[in-house]
Amino acid sequence: MNAVPRPQATSAIAASASHAGVAAMLAFATAVAVATEFLVVGLLPGMARDLGVPIASAGALVSGFALSAALFGAPLTLLVARLAPHRVLVAVLLCFAAGNLAIAWLPGYPLVLAVRVVEGASLPVLISVGSAAAARLAGPGQAGRAVARVYVGVVAALALAVPAGVLLADRVDWRASFAVLALAAAAAATWLAAAFPRLGASTPGPVRAQTAILRRGRFQAHLLLSTCLTAATFAAYTYLAAWLETVAGYGNTGIAAVLAAFGAMGIAGNWIAGRLAERGTVTASIGVALLLAPILAGLSLTGGNPLLFAPLLAFWGMAQAAVLLLCQVRTMLAAPTAPAFAAALNLSACNLGIAVGAVASGWTIAQFGVGAIGFAGTALALCAFAVAAALRSAASG
Repeated sequence: MNAVPRPQATSAIAASASHAGVAAMLAFATAVAVATEFLVVGLLPGMARDLGVPIASAGALVSGFALSAALFGAPLTLLVARLAPHRVLVAVLLCFAAGNLAIAWLPGYPLVLAVRVVEGASLPVLISVGSAAAARLAGPGQAGRAVARVYVGVVAALALAVPAGVLLADRVDWRASFAVLALAAAAAATWLAAAFPRLGASTPGPVRAQTAILRRGRFQAHLLLSTCLTAATFAAYTYLAAWLETVAGYGNTGIAAVLAAFGAMGIAGNWIAGRLAERGTVTASIGVALLLAPILAGLSLTGGNPLLFAPLLAFWGMAQAAVLLLCQVRTMLAAPTAPAFAAALNLSACNLGIAVGAVASGWTIAQFGVGAIGFAGTALALCAFAVAAALRSAASG
């Protein structure tokens, strides 16, 4: 005779299934948003040629998106804090759908840049509200793993969506890649509108109480660490496609394959970081900074030799995924009274880091050529190590 399931066990199974469904929705939405941000990295050489701008100037399509996220993401998240999460998420996804469709239909450098700025402001809202909702549903002590499941979307975007967009651009046109992203954003909005749990507003407290976290020196240091870590890894990643084309001699198919392998390694990095996220995130950040410094320097020293740069790219892919997750969870845990706002501030700091990294690499390229992009990242990784070491020292002092 089959045993009758106990009510508690049935409830636990149902809750687990519900959390899995929410995680899948949020991961898909995150993948669309992150692919929108970083698809340009894989398409940068072709977009620069078609839009009639130098490669260093085309980097503004990356840095402009990132700077907009840095400047406007947190204030927008604060404004929508009292709205139901599903309404916010659907509205932001529709914004991405409209923006990507505009890029596909009306290409031109000023318009593309303007759309990227609007989308950049929307990205922190999507990821911070989604991460906070996932943490609420998961319950106490599970925030790190819950956010890690959402960040599977980041890994999927880097491992699958960006390389697929590069291949589609090679077979059709880069505009077609943005048209597909517009459809994906619309599909994600429809899915969330139909199935996302109708959570109430998180009641984060008055605006003054939330913004009070910005006056804490330790929290400011956490944001600085996020900026330095992302600046380090994205200083090289922003121009990775250009490096692969110019230094390693790869065509679009080869670039797509390398980007896919790079992103796939993020699966391991995301898994490892998810298990470290709630215990010793500062120490883990120190480890990642120390790993990035020699990897990025080594990238510029390989001269495009695949036997030398392949293992470096593999470890770099793991480290980059770990950076993104560790920064998000670390800042959310540092401000438990306002996790969504803290998450948005972290994303603003990270996007500021992406912009700083892109600018640093653009300057490096102008002075020393594309082959030197790794050295800018190494210098920034050492800055991140110094900030993280100071944070750990202050905590133990």
